Amino acid sequence: MKRWIIIVCGALVCLIGLAYASLVIDFEGKPKMFQQKDIQGYFIWGDDEGVHLRAVASGEKHVFTGTVYSDGRIEDIEEKSFNDADDFSHLKEHNHTVSFQFTPSGEAVGIDFYVYRCKAMDFDFYLDGDKISSDQIFVGHEGWHPGSNKFTLNYEKNSDNNDRSDNSVIIITSPGWWWWGGPGPGWRRRFWR
Repeated sequence: MKRWIIIVCGALVCLIGLAYASLVIDFEGKPKMFQQKDIQGYFIWGDDEGVHLRAVASGEKHVFTGTVYSDGRIEDIEEKSFNDADDFSHLKEHNHTVSFQFTPSGEAVGIDFYVYRCKAMDFDFYLDGDKISSDQIFVGHEGWHPGSNKFTLNYEKNSDNNDRSDNSVIIITSPGWWWWGGPGPGWRRRFWR
């Protein structure tokens, strides 16, 4: 009996370890499906130029709304392809939250920004006033889909000297490891901002 309990417990530990490992994704790089025709949704990625958020509507015009919250500082928001008078991005709550509205129709519309001293970013996305399906949210080069329209990216610390070796993220709902920098240029130069 004890042997079976040990075997079952060992199997459970292995399964939990596999489940945890599957939560680690690479945030770096534009989703490869971003350029596909007739695709609609949100696309999020990070690189040396910051965090990129785009909304794409296939065919007719749609209204994409939502918020991005960071426990670090969000700075230097740059609007991309805003053509509609109703499009906006607002930075609020002492540089922790960006609210936005994009109205693309066949083209990509969005924002780029930098995050500093960030452990986690929370996203909350809607399409035409309703929660968007997670199948229409693409994160990182592989186009990972979160579990719902509301999700958190927690950054993984990769070294003891606060050096960022890559943009790997852990997708969980509780705070992750400290990442001193943030996507974008000058993260070492602006370390103490």
